[in-house]
Amino acid sequence: MCNANIWATSTAPVPVDEPDRIADHTGLYPPKLGTVIRIMDIPPETGESETPRTSSAASAESFFPDLHRRRADTTRHPRMHITDTVDYAIILFGQMYAVMEDGEALMKAGDVLVQRGTNHAWSNRSDQICRVAFILVDGSR
Repeated sequence: MCNANIWATSTAPVPVDEPDRIADHTGLYPPKLGTVIRIMDIPPETGESETPRTSSAASAESFFPDLHRRRADTTRHPRMHITDTVDYAIILFGQMYAVMEDGEALMKAGDVLVQRGTNHAWSNRSDQICRVAFILVDGSR
């Protein structure tokens, strides 16, 4: 898994001349009242066994130790997680399944998913990398 954080804002409304703060950004979540945009290359989950899926989940947690800030039901997929954010996910190339609490949807290049704090995961069942742009906006419950 490859992760590139691109930009972060630290407040809303954001001053249009706010300096770039991405070098200070860590973890999955955007700053309080802020946003973060990241591009991720998500590798295939090879095979059908649980081992590659579990290994892929460990890789995600190495990038984002705060991934499981909220306890999620991982019975549908080991990377199921819940965030207190509104997320815009844009598939740039490749394909991947958005796994939700109820059901899943195959997403391909150009598809967009708006994810609003629900239990979800991403599952690349193809044989190629899937590149996704994620824009996370701090939210509240």
